[in-house]
Amino acid sequence: MCYMQNQETVIRRVDDSVFLVNPATDAMFLLDGAGSVLWLALAEPLAAEDAVRLLLIAFPEADSGTVSHDVDALIRELLDHQLIVEVQ
Repeated sequence: MCYMQNQETVIRRVDDSVFLVNPATDAMFLLDGAGSVLWLALAEPLAAEDAVRLLLIAFPEADSGTVSHDVDALIRELLDHQLIVEVQ
């Protein structure tokens, strides 16, 4: 399964942080660090496994198990709040 940004999500970048708002639900998120990198990568369809590989390149000192767990958790949370969508 691949995921990408919901086109309805309002995005504001401030320095290295990304603020996300879903206008339909008023859900608001602040992403920084790896979360910001993941969000920017989700501009195009991206599988969770590819997201993990991307983050391990961007943050080579990170533990792969931790990154995999964190990516899965963030994707679930962003899906739950309709900030990203599943795509084929």
